[in-house]
Amino acid sequence: MHLYVCVAILKQYRHKIIGENVDFDTLLKFINELSAHIDLDPIIRDAEALCICAGEHGAASIPPGTPPSLPVENEKCSGG
Repeated sequence: MHLYVCVAILKQYRHKIIGENVDFDTLLKFINELSAHIDLDPIIRDAEALCICAGEHGAASIPPGTPPSLPVENEKCSGG
């Protein structure tokens, strides 16, 4: 589950991480500063959605074109 949480955090902040073209030290500082400021509800929701979609077979089970997150009301990955 930890890996899914990490991916959910990176997904939420991807525009800041990629868009600002920061160097490694600045990126590391940004990630460290997130620790006390992360809104956990959407992170946990996205991590659970990733886990449900990936299942036992991991990324290989996610069909091409799958949206980056599932809506809150969905409990299962569609088509799986």
